[in-house]
Amino acid sequence: MTDGWLETNTSMDCATICKKRLLPLMLLSAWSLHTVQGYGQEPILVGEKAPEIRLADIQDQPFLLSTLKGKVVLVDFWASWCMPCRMSHPSLVKLQKSYAPRGLEVVSVSVDEDRRAWMRAVKTDNLSWTQLLDVRSRQAASFAFGVKYLPNSFLIDKKGVVRGVDATGRKLMRLVEALLSE
Repeated sequence: MTDGWLETNTSMDCATICKKRLLPLMLLSAWSLHTVQGYGQEPILVGEKAPEIRLADIQDQPFLLSTLKGKVVLVDFWASWCMPCRMSHPSLVKLQKSYAPRGLEVVSVSVDEDRRAWMRAVKTDNLSWTQLLDVRSRQAASFAFGVKYLPNSFLIDKKGVVRGVDATGRKLMRLVEALLSE
């Protein structure tokens, strides 16, 4: 797992981390690396077709990733208890606000088992884009994408092909710019 999430979230300084009492969670997060043991197939790689996602959104409405074909899509796998995931959210909010008007769609897939914790985190982190809850089954999105750790993200082009995996910061912005220009 890369630690690129730190480079894009410099707005949260040490004082803020201590004030919000996040340090113990950060240390636990760094220690555990949020591996998802024994879950998923081999990870989807750059150049491969993105698998379908069939999950319910936060309003329990069905969602299909294929409905976004023709758009650039960032699929972000996360969980409410994953501190690196939560710390990456301000960057995702900024990315979504900057590029949604040009056609970027962000889709977040949580692997939470506690629906209330997931919904609370979505509200607290101001995540305004499509939010999905993974059902943790063999048909689940995290299994299909081969997710082995959190956070884990996949940038998908307009044709449905994965063009970036776990890109962050400037690299992610450059990739999004290039894909939106195609």
